[in-house]
Amino acid sequence: MVEEINGQLELLLTPMETKLWDQQVEARNSADTSKADAAYQNSPRGDERCEVCTMFVPGFHSDPGGYCMKVYAIRGPEGMIFPNGWCKFFTAETD
Repeated sequence: MVEEINGQLELLLTPMETKLWDQQVEARNSADTSKADAAYQNSPRGDERCEVCTMFVPGFHSDPGGYCMKVYAIRGPEGMIFPNGWCKFFTAETD
């Protein structure tokens, strides 16, 4: 939510959104591989897809994709890591 505080527009996040924001920042800072070097594709490989990978960090509800702890991602449709994407660093979540 955006509010005006002391004449400035401020983005106010819920505690859950703040945690997600922090995870996104961590992912952007730790990513060290390009999409090309990771053999990233916007489609899954069988049952393997980013949204069930341990390195995937989702975007906010209005974002079409998210971020990765390994592969560089930038905001915007061309740069984000998509939930149904896949790369050679896929690591399945375990229960």
